[in-house]
Order: sequence, then structure tokens, then C-alpha cells
Amino acid sequence: MSGYSHPSQQNLFLWFFLAYAGGISIAPFFPQAESSHVLCTAVTTLLILIVFRKVRIYVLIILLAFSGFVLYHWSMASPEGPGHIIHLAGKQATVEGYVNCLTPRITGALLDLEVTGTATIEKITPVNGKAFLFIRNGVPDIFPGDKVRVTAHLRKPKLYGVPGEFNYSRHLAQKDVYVTGSVTDAKRVIRLAGDKRENLGDIIEGFRHAVRSFITTAKPEMAPYLRALTIGDRGGLGPEEKSLLGRSGVAHLFAISGLHMGIIFLFSYGLLKFCYRRSKTLLLLAPPKQILPLLISPLLFFYLFLAGGGIPTQRAFSAMLLCAILFYLGYLVKPIRIVLSLAFFLILIDPLALFSPSYQLSFAAVLGILYYVPKLQKRASHLPKFIRYPADLFFVTFTATLATLPFVLFHFHVFSLSGLLLNLICVPLISFLALPCALAGAALFSFSTFLGGMLFEVSAMVLDLSLSLINILTPAADSTWTTIYLTPFQMATLILLIIALLMWEKVPLRPPIFWSAVAGLSIFLLAYPLFSHKPFMLTAINVGHGDAMVISKDDKYYLVDGGGFYNDNFDVGSRLLAPALGSMGIKEIEAVILTHAHPDHFKGLGYILKHFQVREFWSAITPDRLPEIIRTPLKARGIPLKSFPEGWTTIPQEAEGRFSIFVPVQDTPLVNDRSLAIYMKEGNNSLLLTGDLEKNGIEQLLKNSIHSKASLLKLAHHGSSGSSPARLIGFFRPKIVFATTESILADKDYFPNPDDPRRIHSYAFDGQEGQGSIRFVAEEGGWAVRYWQRGLFR
Repeated sequence: MSGYSHPSQQNLFLWFFLAYAGGISIAPFFPQAESSHVLCTAVTTLLILIVFRKVRIYVLIILLAFSGFVLYHWSMASPEGPGHIIHLAGKQATVEGYVNCLTPRITGALLDLEVTGTATIEKITPVNGKAFLFIRNGVPDIFPGDKVRVTAHLRKPKLYGVPGEFNYSRHLAQKDVYVTGSVTDAKRVIRLAGDKRENLGDIIEGFRHAVRSFITTAKPEMAPYLRALTIGDRGGLGPEEKSLLGRSGVAHLFAISGLHMGIIFLFSYGLLKFCYRRSKTLLLLAPPKQILPLLISPLLFFYLFLAGGGIPTQRAFSAMLLCAILFYLGYLVKPIRIVLSLAFFLILIDPLALFSPSYQLSFAAVLGILYYVPKLQKRASHLPKFIRYPADLFFVTFTATLATLPFVLFHFHVFSLSGLLLNLICVPLISFLALPCALAGAALFSFSTFLGGMLFEVSAMVLDLSLSLINILTPAADSTWTTIYLTPFQMATLILLIIALLMWEKVPLRPPIFWSAVAGLSIFLLAYPLFSHKPFMLTAINVGHGDAMVISKDDKYYLVDGGGFYNDNFDVGSRLLAPALGSMGIKEIEAVILTHAHPDHFKGLGYILKHFQVREFWSAITPDRLPEIIRTPLKARGIPLKSFPEGWTTIPQEAEGRFSIFVPVQDTPLVNDRSLAIYMKEGNNSLLLTGDLEKNGIEQLLKNSIHSKASLLKLAHHGSSGSSPARLIGFFRPKIVFATTESILADKDYFPNPDDPRRIHSYAFDGQEGQGSIRFVAEEGGWAVRYWQRGLFR
């Protein structure tokens, strides 16, 4: 080993963890097929090194990175067994299975079903696997362990293919769920008599169901918060309640995690310690701190199931059990090493856990607290005791907030300084009053409904007081201060500053030199996007059924439509469009352009107008006829409205190129035929977006056109044959056409023969996993086309 500097023994474990986590982190950017090649390379390299006795620490680090890469893809691979329910995806099927869990929601319920077979008129065919079924209306009268039969439309979880999108497929794969389904009504879920599963999980889930029902009956007005606090059931919290808790910074109090486990441990330890010290025999046998943590573990194990067995609760239980075993064996281990060991162990057995927000937030908060709070406490040791407690609480809250800030902004895009104050107030109130009373009520209601009801009443009073303070101190939902979408460069700067703040004492540089280097690098990261020229390009964002496109020209961004669904179950603006804009580095939008007032074009814009800097709003619709979801944020934020007259309007340009907008006749009864058309040109590259124009609107566009060619053409109304695609193509002679659905790929009758020199290339959202959004970049030789695949436009 001479001449080779390997990591010190103290930091070796950290290097192993970082290498393995790094391999997992980069795996999503590569196709799954490459994992087998990586595995073969890693194994071959290891065998060669073993033969020649050259295995060294740095080689093990590299092999751990390879292992993380391969295990990620293995964890994401769908089951291939012939009897798995995944083979029913894409079909409507009648399945049978046992109820694992039923979670009521604001509308309908979520059914976690362990499938055992599929039923037809002739027979029942054995099938295995889990399915998440979303019941749209009503809650079926079923219990955990019941065997049910249900008819549902089954499908594989699929991503839209949007930058910044939450990876729902990966989230479900971590739960071993590869099939979801929708059930129109609770009446379609039929309980099968005489066949019930009985195991420990079903018994505990049945108890959870009883607690849920008792809380709903005893305190209906506070039931959603009490259920979330007591048994981890957040299904009753609506979007407004979740938004309030997120903006206030206290959402973690209503998501069962290590804090709740810790409170139970402290109360149990205090009570048992009081009894333990009354026995001389027990004190002579072993000190309380050696034996009591292990005795409390069964209680914590029961609470793990009572709280729904969520992954954050599993992590907290594992950490406490590990500490209890170490205390019993008499080992003294630094807390940071215990936390790192647990973090490493969890991603060894479940690589997908690394991407879980709860995993990242939990370990970032704990490591930040363990590393930095003792330093702050040391500096405050001279303060009086009555000041030290609130000071310690502030130190913990501040350090946890700082350490988790990048992850909070990355996943949830919310931040408020009022969260620091609210945590100082609400953590003691909820942790030491509301939570113990609620848990005691859950433990006693079976024996005494009066006593259980009283305890829940006290808990509800404390929660009501806490929520009143939260409502007073939390900024409004439409405040841009609480909603932040950082660009990749801004996120990198934030991470750099937080690491510098937490670790600057460990760096072997004089403080002035260190902070000068940090400041210089931060300025570079923030300034680089300002001086980098962005090409003329169009990004068509896959928002389901509807349009949402971003045009980048002359370093300005124009958002054309915002997608949306006709129901209110899914907010395209907050779930897809805003994360996409943030990931693309867009902070300011020159103009939001609404082509016409259909929900699949305007509903996603309401959120964008509330939370992004928008210079102007363009449309042909008069202010009084704009949808309320658009009109309200325009008025509240004072965004200028520019309404275009009928015909062509040329937009003045600062640089080379043309920018024109066409408005057809607006008094037509067909809303689609009122759609704006947008034309842009730079150099030899031009584009034309035709909204949802149909036959009459296309006729007006062609009759009044001031442009005779567009090298990139968006077919009107998603490529519908009723929108005269052949006439559009023949008139504008594009090199590339695209549509925002797959319909264009199914019918190419209006395209020239493939052997024709005028051959046209067609593109659409192809519906494949993770592929959807398309980017067209203007280059000297024409438009370059890239799909969003595996985390990048490729």
C-alpha cells in the first residue's frame, strides 16, 4: 500500500456510503439495459484484482458505486412472472384479493389490495401482486383482511415525461406496487363472505380502522388532523389544509416520524424508570439505561404498525432498536456513526429509499442536529437555565431547517421564515400535549369511550389553538415568498452556502480565504446563466390532454397555454408545469399567452400566474370573459393584460426575427375556432402554433396569412383530422410537424410519400415511460429534436 493514500479509518465508512449512494443517484440517467453490462464489468474487475491480490480500498469504493448503479435498476424492474397482475395492465379486469388497507380521501378512497386471482364467468385464475385502486366515489364498507372482488381498469404507473416531475412510478416500486387502477364507485367493491385473512398485520390494521372511526365520530371537525397525528392517516386533509401546513413549516408534526417515536419513548422511559428505581434487585441487576430501551422496543414495534407502517416510522424504529441493542451490549458509539450506519443499511436493502423525500429530510435533519447543535449549545452554556431550553429548541429548529432546506425546496418548493417561530411554539404544544393525549385516547377508547373521548377532546383543543396560531402567522397561499422554484444554478449555490455554514470550522483554510472562495464561486454560479445565450427553441411540455408550450427567444420566455383537466383532482400547474419551468431555469416569463378558453389550455395557468414573475398576459379574450382562475391572480398581482384585435399583429422585436399573432373572428360559437395562432422566425428557422383551430378557423388563417412558410408546425387541435392538417401542411410546407397527443402517429394519410424529397418528420408525445415532452432547438441546419428521457432532453 506504499505510495497510496487511502481514506482514514474514521472516514472510510462515509466514503463507502457516498460511493454507493452516488452509484444509485446516477443510475436513473442511464437505460436499464446497461445495468447488466456494468455488473459484468464490476465482477470481472473484482475477480482479476482478487487473483492478483490487488484489492485495495479505492477499488472497493468503485465497486460499491457499480453495485448501487445495478441494484437501482434491479429494484425498478417490473416483475416478469407469468402469474403477476402486471400482465393485466391496460385492461379492465375483475380481480379478487385481500384488503391490506383502506384509506378514505376527500372524495372516494384508496384501496391497497393483495391480489390473489382474476375472475371470469367460467373460472378464477390465480394471480399475485399488489395493486393500488383509486375509488372515485364513496368508501366501501370493508375491513383489513376481508376478501373482496372488484372490477377496475388496471394500468402501469406512467410518468408524463416532464422536467422536475415527481417520479410516481419509483415511489410505487418502493412499495412493490407495479399496477394501479380506478374504480368508478364504492358499490363495485364486493365483500366475499366466509373468507377472511387473519394475521397480525390485519389485526393491527383493524384496530387502526376502529381508531379512525372513533375519532371521526367523536370529533368530526378536527378528525382529519387527529387521524394524521394519531395513526398517520393524512387522507382526510384536503389540498388547502396540506398547503397551509406546508407553508407554515410544521407539516412534519402531522406526518408520523422519528419525532413521534421519540415522544413515546421519552414518556415510556420516564414511567418505567420511575418504577424501575423502586426495586433494589433491578438496580443491582443492571442500570435503567441499559435494559429499559430494549423493554420499550415491543411498544414501539406496535406503534410502528398502528401508525400505518410508513417508511419514515420504520426508519425511526430501526434507529431506536439499534441504539437499544448497543446500550444493552454496553457499546459506546458516536451518534453520527449510528445514523450513518442506519442510512447506509437502509439503502443497501432498498436502493430506491435514497430518492424518498422522507429519507433525505430525516437524515439531513438528524445529521445536521448531531453535528452542529452541540457547538451552538456550547456557546450558549453561560446563559441562565430558563433561557437555555428555548435557546436549545431554537438551535434544533434552526439547524434542522437549514440542513433540510435544499431538499424542501427541491421536493416541495415552499419556505417561510415564520416556520422557525411556529416550530418553537407548536413543537412543545403538539408533541408534549396533543400527541400524548391522542395516543392515550387511542389506547383507552376500547375500554372507556368516555375517557377516550375526553383525551381526544383535549388533544383537539390543543390542535385548534395551534392551528389558530398557524393561520395567523403563515403567509397567504398566493404569496410568492412561500413558494420558490429554484433554478439548478440557484440550488447549487444554496447547497454550497449551507455546506459552508455547517462545515467551515473543519476546512484547513483561514476564514477570510475560505469565505472569499465561497463568495466567488457563489457569484459565478448565480451570474453564469445571465451571460449564457439561450438559443431559439420550443419546448412542448406533456401535460396530458391539453397544450403547454414554452418558447425561448432572445433570452426571453413565452408560455403558451398551461394544460389542465376538466375535473379538479389534479392541478397541472402545481404538479407539472411549475416544476418544469423551475427545472428549465425559468424565473421570469415575458408573456403568458392563452390561445382560447378551454380547461385543457387554461387551468394550469392559474398557479403559474400566482407564483411566477409574469410581465404580461396576452389573449384575445376581454377581461370580463376570462375564466375566474385567470382573472383573480391577474388582478391580485397587477399583471398587465394585452388583448389582441382580430387579424395579424406584429410584436416588435429587439433582435433579428419576426413575431406575429393571428386572432380569428371571435364571435363564432365554436370556442376552438377562436384560438390564437403564433408565428415566430429567427434566421432560416420558423415555427407556427395553431392552437385548437378547426376547419373554419384554419380557413381564416390560410386566407389572411402574411407568412407562406413555417419549418416547424404544430398541427391544430392535437392533430385532429377535423382541423384540416393536409391543408396546413400543403400551405406552410414544414420540415417538421408535431402534435400534443399520439393521434398524429396513428394517421399519416396527409403526409407525403416517405420517398418524396419533401418528406416531413412527425413527432408527438409517444406515451413511453418517462418520454413525453419534446424540445425543438433552432440550429444552423434546421430544427434539432430532443425528447425528455431519463432526466435530460436527449
